[in-house]
Amino acid sequence: MPRNLYQDARLVIEGERFVLWTPIPDAEQRVEGSLRIDPTKEPKQQDVSLDSGQVVQEIYELDGDTLQICYPVRGGARPTALESTPGSGLSLVVYRRDQAANTATPMR
Repeated sequence: MPRNLYQDARLVIEGERFVLWTPIPDAEQRVEGSLRIDPTKEPKQQDVSLDSGQVVQEIYELDGDTLQICYPVRGGARPTALESTPGSGLSLVVYRRDQAANTATPMR
């Protein structure tokens, strides 16, 4: 997907809850849900339960102010590595903490 469509997305995580705003022209989206993380797995895992009822099995890596998340775009199994290649059906998003707004913004 073109990076410019998501460059202004904002992710806010508070405890086990999150809100993701994606201000796409003519189609702004807001997704809310809860997170359940398991940092003991390798790679680290999180299950995202959207308020709509959908559950997405993801992997993540948090390094300082950088959060990488890899997930299946249209359902499917949890990824095994933080990578996405054309046709893989996986999305890799890298967020950077915005200290001023206390939100995370996509880097790529």
